[in-house]
Amino acid sequence: MFTLNNIVKAADLSGYYAESKPCPGCNYTTLVFVTPSQMFAYNQRAYIQDVLPTYENDVRERFISGYCGDCWNDLFSYDEDEEE
Repeated sequence: MFTLNNIVKAADLSGYYAESKPCPGCNYTTLVFVTPSQMFAYNQRAYIQDVLPTYENDVRERFISGYCGDCWNDLFSYDEDEEE
């Protein structure tokens, strides 16, 4: 499950802007544009890849786990030199 926060209708009424929660690592947020059909799919509990298909995986991950791509990589990167 994922969450779109602070959803605001676009000024030209073409869709919506939604924000992610702040990243726990760096406190930055991400803003995405969502069409009315994508918003409908979100409200029907569609998967994030169906709601935000044009966005990169790291952007979609922001709305699932909250972590940005850089902080995610820092958390889960494996460095062989660290074990020595």
